[in-house]
Amino acid sequence: MLLTDKFVYIHYPKTGGTFVTETLQKIHAGKGYKKSTVSKIARRFGSVGGGIVDTASEGSKHATCRDIPPAFLRKPILSTVRNPYERYLSGYSFGWWKKHPQDFMLDVAAIVRDYPQYPEISFSEYVYIVNTYHYFRTLKTPHLNSQNLVGQRTYEIVRFFFKDPPEIIFPKLSDEYIYTQQYRSDLCPVHFLQTHNLNRGLYDFLLKVGYDRSQIKFILDADRILPNLPPGGIRRSSKRWQEYYTPELKAFVRQRDRLVFSLFPEFDV
Repeated sequence: MLLTDKFVYIHYPKTGGTFVTETLQKIHAGKGYKKSTVSKIARRFGSVGGGIVDTASEGSKHATCRDIPPAFLRKPILSTVRNPYERYLSGYSFGWWKKHPQDFMLDVAAIVRDYPQYPEISFSEYVYIVNTYHYFRTLKTPHLNSQNLVGQRTYEIVRFFFKDPPEIIFPKLSDEYIYTQQYRSDLCPVHFLQTHNLNRGLYDFLLKVGYDRSQIKFILDADRILPNLPPGGIRRSSKRWQEYYTPELKAFVRQRDRLVFSLFPEFDV
């Protein structure tokens, strides 16, 4: 999470957050309170003195909206979001799950039992695995049956951007709650940038909240900034995400993450 005087940025993984973070740090370089004591006091009043505070240094790189300090709650919230189909592919390619399956899998032994070749799995196997063995599956969705559950992308959207944690929201996740968009009353007021249009989206947002045009115009032509890959991770090829999906796999994701597609209908392609 990044704290500024004008807004708060929530870093949702694998959606362009490294680009946003490094760009904002560049804009605010050399600004802000220099003494740590003064900085801590000022933060209690919602100020960083024109600079920026990255909570990653405090052990919370991927903090959620519920972690925003009280004095910053009235500021606009900015984050990034990615098409769920592409987001699954990004997670597969990044490969964190290969070396650290215990970080998000409930029962690693069950995966190895059912997929003896793990971690040498295909993309489609990865999508089914993260939606079957992920610990979010322990959260109760009493209105849904075993064939009508919700997916990993939905869990992440709830975890990062809802006013209450998943343990409270998941029991509400009926089809009526999703399709009538009752979830919007539980969603924090976040301005979302989309990964495919990140430069223009970030530029327009900063202009809107009061940054000087001359200070931020470089964003429009800035190159992508990619995070460092963990061991076993791979860079994506030039293939489009559509080429990785069978009709059956796409239908599976569309059903599981229907809340995300309701929230962002432009992704439903």
